[in-house]
Amino acid sequence: AVLASIEAAGKHLSTDIHCALQDITVVPISAGRIAIVCVSVMTPIGDKMLAGSSVVKTNEHGAVVKATLAAINRHLGHDLID
Repeated sequence: AVLASIEAAGKHLSTDIHCALQDITVVPISAGRIAIVCVSVMTPIGDKMLAGSSVVKTNEHGAVVKATLAAINRHLGHDLID
């Protein structure tokens, strides 16, 4: 599901911009767990590492997808979109 999220987002990017999943981890905290996802974005002017997080409520896979979308949404500005 994470790779599908990245692929879907990539369809809206310029053809010379590519995204790749770098890491997924779920971290325990005192009140529960948090999913953290790192995505790299390769552009003609350089590479960026993006990170997003989401609280795991009941569905860990859903939280990982939300963290992926948070990373992409938060950091990919209008200058990267066609």
